Amino acid sequence: MKVLLTGHSGFIGQNLLKYLLKKRINLFITKHKNIKVFGKKKINIIDLNNHLNKKNYLTNFDLVIHAAWSDLENYNSTNHIKKILPENIKFLKRLIYLGAKNLAVLGTCFELGDCFGEVKESQIMKPNTEYGKAKKKLYNKLISLQKKKKFNLTWMRIFYIYGPNQRNKSIYSQLKNFDTKQSGGIFELTEGKQLRDYMHVTTLAKKIIDLSFFNKNFGIVNVCSGKPISVKNLVLKWKKKFKWKIKFKFGGKSLKKYEPNSFWGSTVKIKSILKMK
Repeated sequence: MKVLLTGHSGFIGQNLLKYLLKKRINLFITKHKNIKVFGKKKINIIDLNNHLNKKNYLTNFDLVIHAAWSDLENYNSTNHIKKILPENIKFLKRLIYLGAKNLAVLGTCFELGDCFGEVKESQIMKPNTEYGKAKKKLYNKLISLQKKKKFNLTWMRIFYIYGPNQRNKSIYSQLKNFDTKQSGGIFELTEGKQLRDYMHVTTLAKKIIDLSFFNKNFGIVNVCSGKPISVKNLVLKWKKKFKWKIKFKFGGKSLKKYEPNSFWGSTVKIKSILKMK
């Protein structure tokens, strides 16, 4: 089985790679810069700087797991629409026309915009960030391409995640790296009443791999815990688990304007799919 993973060096991608290295597949990854590959298993490396226009490097993948996306430190950067989206469309379209049979693409709850309560896959997408808008446009483009070329699409809508090596602006990384000697060890947060759907990145990666290897046209699938937790209870839980000596000041910050107050994902669809495994 010929499998391509994009974005292997990212937060989620690193964990996907670990699971893929355990499978008996012909594994390919993409790179833009010099990279370090872990594990003894042979991996085929496609240098996109040199080989993007060479047909033989991108032909006939049985499965493409597309985890690549940049500029995630700034959800409202215009790069998401102007630069990153066109690059993604061009790359995936080329793969499809060169015979890719199954696409598993990482989406985001930021596609939804302002919502409240439990969110099903059928929720209307009204993104209010440039990142969310770009992801929605990519999804719509892939759906339109299915009318021209035959391929399966599983769009995995990711909610909130945490774990080692996460980007610096994430709340988990900020707390993990917080210097308690500064500011009297006090970390300011919002009131923390907002409800979120969090999942550890290793759990997320396993679910993504399981869904991807069905090689089916599942469409949008929420990949989440389905268990809402307040941010306040979450950070207190982490503090206890990791024995952080941090004092929290709740209410010291305001909720970001583009973030809904309280929402979480429905897991009915993903549970029904994974039962078939």
